[in-house]
Amino acid sequence: MSKPNWNDKRKRWELNLYENRKRIHTFTSSKPGKAGYNACLAKRSEWLSGAKDNHTTVNAQWDRFLKDARQRYQPEGVNNLNSNYINYIEPKVGNRKLTSVTTNEWQECLNQARKRDGSYLSEKSMKNIRNTLAEFFKFCRKDRITMPSSEDLYIPKKVKPTKEKQILEEEQMAMIFDDSQSFSTLFYIPFFRFALATGLRPGEILGLRYEDYDGTFVTVRRSVNTHKNIREGGKTKNAKRKFALSSLAKQAIDRQIDQTKDLHSEYIFCNSFGKIGSSAKVNRSFKELCQKIGADDTITLYSCRHTFISYASRIIPESVLKSLVGHSVDMTTLKTYQHTTDQMLKETAAALDKKEFT
Repeated sequence: MSKPNWNDKRKRWELNLYENRKRIHTFTSSKPGKAGYNACLAKRSEWLSGAKDNHTTVNAQWDRFLKDARQRYQPEGVNNLNSNYINYIEPKVGNRKLTSVTTNEWQECLNQARKRDGSYLSEKSMKNIRNTLAEFFKFCRKDRITMPSSEDLYIPKKVKPTKEKQILEEEQMAMIFDDSQSFSTLFYIPFFRFALATGLRPGEILGLRYEDYDGTFVTVRRSVNTHKNIREGGKTKNAKRKFALSSLAKQAIDRQIDQTKDLHSEYIFCNSFGKIGSSAKVNRSFKELCQKIGADDTITLYSCRHTFISYASRIIPESVLKSLVGHSVDMTTLKTYQHTTDQMLKETAAALDKKEFT
């Protein structure tokens, strides 16, 4: 067995545990001298003793993992984890003894998942399944159960490429905010304008109540899903937030309040009957609007959020932008949401011609 080594850069003892020449765990101790050296050895012994006596099945350990996940993730995230397990992992290894499943068998879960019902899953879906396995492996290691490294799992080559998300061009945005356009009187125009001016998720806009708006600030406290179920707190732990409205956003929400004042609804962006809005109906209306303004057919209502972030990223620091749109600190907001329009490309070329970049 390997021995602990002192990492001078990190100022700690490190002891790697290998299986089939692959590193499966690292034990560390920041205690200097012999105390830290022995602490690493003790951790390894304790960890190995727990692994040797473990006869838990994959299904039983998954149930424990899911219980833990409910304490850490939003319901939607837990549902996604469980859906990946039920559809792609459980049929292959669910009834097996956890410690008997080999790395190749975990990989086979991914290999068989890539093609379902005659069509290939997208690369994004495959990465989500692999991330589910990675989270599960991490939880198992905390129980001192020997698991393979998620880095050893790969995405099979034959997968459906993830479509690049599109955003609205500046002239298309201008048309949506133009009151002279024939479609400017459509019921959901204030909704679309507010979405473009704030970057809020569609469900967060549908969940706004009058108590959440004081004339200057909006507080996001809840969201509404596709089944009109209300989720307090929102999609992520940072979804609940407060921010000041720009003039465009304020005009949009004030117009919505004015056009629905006689409906006496508790929701600001209610439907035409004063009831809680339907994301499906708003989506259909937005698709019709996109045809009128000549937008790409891949544009969706959620593209309003992508559009806002892409344009706002040019003038707002990423740390502020993450807070504004309700992203966690570790989420790569710009990598996920930032896109390039034709106008941005033209501005970049013009700036290069003027040697504005250094």
